[in-house]
Amino acid sequence: MGLDAAIVGLPFTAVVHSAGVPKALDFFSGVMRDGAQYLWEIPVTPAAATMVFLGARTEEGVLIAACATQDDVGRFVSDLERINAEQASIIRDLYATRKTAATPTAVGLDDFIRLNNDLTNAQRDLASKNAELARSVEWRNLILGMAAHDLRNPLNTIGGFAELLQERIGETLPVMEARALDHIRQASGYMLRIIEDFLDFSRIETGHFTLESEPVDILSLAIEVAERITSFADEHAVSVQVKAPAPIPIVPADRNRLAQVLSNLIGNAVKFAPNGSIVTVSIVFHEPSDTVSVRVQDQGPGIPALERDKLFRPFSRTSAQSVTGEPGTGLGLAICKSVIDAHGGKIGLDGTVTDGAAFVFELPASRRPKLA
Repeated sequence: MGLDAAIVGLPFTAVVHSAGVPKALDFFSGVMRDGAQYLWEIPVTPAAATMVFLGARTEEGVLIAACATQDDVGRFVSDLERINAEQASIIRDLYATRKTAATPTAVGLDDFIRLNNDLTNAQRDLASKNAELARSVEWRNLILGMAAHDLRNPLNTIGGFAELLQERIGETLPVMEARALDHIRQASGYMLRIIEDFLDFSRIETGHFTLESEPVDILSLAIEVAERITSFADEHAVSVQVKAPAPIPIVPADRNRLAQVLSNLIGNAVKFAPNGSIVTVSIVFHEPSDTVSVRVQDQGPGIPALERDKLFRPFSRTSAQSVTGEPGTGLGLAICKSVIDAHGGKIGLDGTVTDGAAFVFELPASRRPKLA
């Protein structure tokens, strides 16, 4: 405690000035008598220090006696004052921080109000634009439906008369006229398919897309669709083969809609298949999952990897060029997906195929489709 080593261990009477001994004895007697604690300043001899502080505590572990020079006490007091000042500073900082957090400043409040107003205005603008977009979509679907419906009847008439003329006088016509008549028939058929796609898309978008459930022999249906496409495939020397390695159960489905999906997938495969190649339609029953899968694969250029994610989006077309050169509407696969989804199935592109493209859809073998 800063005392000279020469006086350590000496009785206090050796260091306390003779004039202070009675006072020191009274100090310790009081402590031992009533357990009170005292701090007393007593004159000491020059060998000890100018002043000494004596302390005493009770037997219960309280300080009994202590001795320190004035320098020791001075350092202690300085340290105590420094610690008190640091604590006071910390308390002031905490109080200021809490006060600032609890009561926003004028600038902070203005910023908050401005941001809140901006957010409210942005939400109002977004709601207005959403409503405007909904009206635009509604008008688009209405116009598509009306235009497609009005165009379908004359196209049916043109195509029907072209076929009738081919049947009755086709063989008697000169080559150029016969070829022109055939072009009329093909073009009207192509336009009619586009019109049907627009009508179906309009029904899907407006919620008027319906399904009718009936027992469907999907293998026989695939063979029937393939035969209808035979003449189109023969023009490009493409063969369409339908196969099933095992018996296929009857599935509850909308026959016309499934025929539409098969016609779309097989027709696309033929359009992209090179001359002399084969389009394969494989049908398999998966007993563990109680599903029937249909796989349509061609040997064409395939689908670029970067374009596969948008295949089933409306009006999306890939960069791959068909052999026929006919541009699609970008609605066929979107309609196929809507039909298969409505049946509780799923459809997609087999990404593992490197030679051509393979589209696969699955249908529940026993669960009925959702009826609108």
